[in-house]
Amino acid sequence: MELTVQASQLIERGDKSGRRIAFAERERDVAQASLALRRSDILAASANAFAKALAETTRLSFAGEQLKLTQETFASASRRLQAATASPSEVARARAALASAQAEFARAKSASSIALASLAASWGGSASEIAEIKGALRLPATPPALARFESALAVSGNPRLGLVSAMVAGQRAALELESARSVANVTLGAGVRRLNEGPATAFVVGASIPLTFRDDNSGNIRAARAMLRAAEQSLRAAELEQRAALVAAHAELSAAHAQATALRREALPAAEEACVSVQSAYDKGALAFIDVLDARRGLIALRRELLDAELAYALALVRAETLAGTSFTEAKTLFERP
Repeated sequence: MELTVQASQLIERGDKSGRRIAFAERERDVAQASLALRRSDILAASANAFAKALAETTRLSFAGEQLKLTQETFASASRRLQAATASPSEVARARAALASAQAEFARAKSASSIALASLAASWGGSASEIAEIKGALRLPATPPALARFESALAVSGNPRLGLVSAMVAGQRAALELESARSVANVTLGAGVRRLNEGPATAFVVGASIPLTFRDDNSGNIRAARAMLRAAEQSLRAAELEQRAALVAAHAELSAAHAQATALRREALPAAEEACVSVQSAYDKGALAFIDVLDARRGLIALRRELLDAELAYALALVRAETLAGTSFTEAKTLFERP
């Protein structure tokens, strides 16, 4: 009979501990990049919701102005019919216009309420918390150049590209870890052995290393290498898609700016001048009030078209800044314009 007491220590080879730490750090980087992407998406959604709420509030004011005009028209036509200076058909037209304006006002009010609810939902609130939307969609004299967004993308980087880059780094760390695992570890041991046949004690020292003829971790290494190649291809594809989307967003931004500028500089002043001329002719008795109403309708329709162009510019600007990875500085300036 023998009694042996021995302690052993596993000694890792191939820097397994350091590579496990590096892999854990890359996993942490992926989590942080995911958080940054989520934050960017929430900010973009909030900016879009604010722009839409601002536009719907303005549309509601246009609908209220249109409703007031049709009410005045209907009242005037009714008085003229009683005075036998207007025909029943004119009153019927005024009544139809009033019904249409009432329906449009109800639709605009509903759309404004939905837009405010969507805006409040971006911070987990309700529409009742919003007393008033302050701001205006006033476009700058010239839109930001595409090179400005591209330089911002090169410096700061898009959060989505940052996430894919972090995933590539994580796959590279995983490959290095699997390569390290293919190196066999060494186990060293030492102890004492008591021989019961006599009062003899022996010291025992040993070393062992596993043989890896059939288990060299090559399968996991090949899988990790394939995952790394796939991640690198995904990164290159994401970069191309990101730049293409940025170019498209800037094209939409420039087109909306050109349309809004043309409407504000040329069409809107002409429509306002036409309203003044028609009102002057009506005051002199040369035109009917229905002509005044038509002129004002045309002006309000033009304002709505201008508002649509300004909203399209704002949404394209937010999308471009999201793609470029900026802090929405241009959008803030746009919304804060008086």
